Amino acid sequence: MSSSLVLLLTASSFLSEASRLEAASQLQEVDGNQLRLLMCVTGQLGRLEYSSKNENFVKDNAAKGHVVDVVMVIDDEDETQFVNKKYDESTAAGNDTKAMVQQATRAFERYANTVRYVSHQQPAEPEPAQWYINSLDKTDKSRFDIEAVERFRTHVRQFETMSQCYEQMMELEYEAGKQYDEILRVRDDGYIIEPITLLHEMKRKKPADFLVNECDSWQGYNDKAALIRRPVADTYLRGLLRAIYLRGE
Repeated sequence: MSSSLVLLLTASSFLSEASRLEAASQLQEVDGNQLRLLMCVTGQLGRLEYSSKNENFVKDNAAKGHVVDVVMVIDDEDETQFVNKKYDESTAAGNDTKAMVQQATRAFERYANTVRYVSHQQPAEPEPAQWYINSLDKTDKSRFDIEAVERFRTHVRQFETMSQCYEQMMELEYEAGKQYDEILRVRDDGYIIEPITLLHEMKRKKPADFLVNECDSWQGYNDKAALIRRPVADTYLRGLLRAIYLRGE
């Protein structure tokens, strides 16, 4: 997977002033080469795949001596919804909710420092932003089997859930008295086929701050996963939702 990641933006162009001030906050830094990592899984319980995430991110990085925390911000309603096209639902669909949550949590707890499951109901009919709907309506409709309005709703649901990742991240940092070094935000159905090279481990003349998958970008940026450095967390995890509603017509 690391070979299929592509550089998106560097901190100099990606950070808002608020993010720069936040990144400069006086929290204790980790010693030596140990990194503090957070994996935030967003989406719906009926599509949740956790084995590959546990094996190729949590276990792999814990074995390196890094501190890995896991947050699952999951909508566990009965009806599973999809962002683009509807493919096969995961085996989680239809199973007992409590049992599925316990199964995923116990799996992550084998290697993670902290595991937190947040049951979060996504907004069913978010307030429409016509400029965004119009932009979706201009894309190649042959690649989508749902109308622009419904695509808008599913995007907002996803972005709103990502903003919950940010809130959980802040709470965990407050409790630990330390910031994270990197955050992996990954969609419920995202499958990690091999260990990911962390941004801090990459040998680059110009270090990357934000990486996404190169494949299946659906005429935009791939939304299945993003690996980010802590200073860009506010812009990525909360900025997309803000942009939709604060841009105006």
